[in-house]
Parts: sequence; C-alpha cells; structure tokens
Amino acid sequence: MKNRILRKIRTAALFFVKLMLVAAVCFIFACIFVYPLWLFAVQKPNMFSITVLIFFALFISIFFAAKIRSRKKHEKD
Repeated sequence: MKNRILRKIRTAALFFVKLMLVAAVCFIFACIFVYPLWLFAVQKPNMFSITVLIFFALFISIFFAAKIRSRKKHEKD
C-alpha cells in the first residue's frame, strides 16, 4: 500500500516537472524569437510588412518550384 502511494506521488511529481519544463521551453522560445519579431513590428511596421511579404513570396516560389520538379521527375519515369 505504501509503495502504491509513493508511486502515485512520484508520477504526479514527474508530471509537474514535465509541465514546468514545457512552460520554461515555451518562455525561452518566446524570449528568443517572438519578442524580437514583435519589437521589429512595433518599431518599423513598414519594413516588417515588406519583410513578411518577401518571405511569403519566397515560400510560394519554393513551393511551386518543388511541385514543378516533382512533376518533371514523374514524367521522365
């Protein structure tokens, strides 16, 4: 009975530690990536909009280039 209770307490403690670890990772991610992006967007909104549009255009271009390559590859086979 005692071992059973200790096992449940250990399981709950490990869950709490994992929860705190995930929260810490999210906080670190926010500090490293999200905060500088937010600061950039607030301080220079026009430049931020241009940057986002450029990245979006690059993503779309890469996406379509990959589609075209895969179609050419399948047509050769």
